[in-house]
Amino acid sequence: NNNLRKIIDIGCGEGFTASYFLSIGWEVIANDYSDHGIKKFNSHLLSNFQKCDINSFIDSLNLRDEPALINLSHVLEHVIHPIDTLNKINSIMNEGSVICCNVPNDYSGLQELLVKENKTKNTWFNPPEHLSYFNNSNIEDLFEHCGFKVESMEGDFPIEIFIANSHSNYAMDRSLGKEAHANRILLTNYLINKDIDAYIEYSKAAIKLGLGRNLTIYARKKN
Repeated sequence: NNNLRKIIDIGCGEGFTASYFLSIGWEVIANDYSDHGIKKFNSHLLSNFQKCDINSFIDSLNLRDEPALINLSHVLEHVIHPIDTLNKINSIMNEGSVICCNVPNDYSGLQELLVKENKTKNTWFNPPEHLSYFNNSNIEDLFEHCGFKVESMEGDFPIEIFIANSHSNYAMDRSLGKEAHANRILLTNYLINKDIDAYIEYSKAAIKLGLGRNLTIYARKKN
C-alpha cells in the first residue's frame, strides 16, 4: 500500500522495527509497557515512544482518515483478552490501514506429529507468559470474528524440523538449540536474498501446511 507512511508499533520491545521505518522516512509511534529495551538499543526513538499498557495506548490513538500500518509482533499471545485487544485495534483503523500480527505457531500439525513420535513433549504450553495459543487453523477465524479481512498468512522457517532428527533434537538436548537458531538465520537469509518474492510465496505455502515456528497475518478492516 503506497499510501501507508505511518507505523504504529504496539509492543515495540527494543524498537528495531520502528527504527527501520523511521530510517526510511515513515512517521513512527511506538509503545511498550517498559522502556528498558528501547533505551538500551534504540534510544533515538524515545521521542516517538509512549510507555503504558497497550489498552491505554490504543485508546489514545485517533487515526481519522490517515492510514497506518499497525505492527503487533509477539503481543497477542501475552494479553489477557486477545479478542478485546483486536476489537480495540479494529476500532481505530480505517479502510486504508493494515495490521501485521506475528504470533507463535502453537499446537500445529507438525508439533502434534513430533509429540506422537516421542520427539518432544508439549513444551509450548507456557503460562503465565503465554496466555493464548494460535496456529494456522484458528488465527484466521479470530481475525474474521473481530471484523478483519485477512489478506495473507505466512510461516517463517520451520525450526522444529530439527526436532525430528535425533542428532539435532534441541528439545531433548538444549545445547543444540544455539546451532539450530544459527541455521535458521543462515537459511532464511539465503532464501530472502535469492528471491524475496519467491520466499514470500514459499512462506504462504508453508503456513497452509502448518509449518513455521511463527506465523504472520496481514489483515484490513472489513468494509
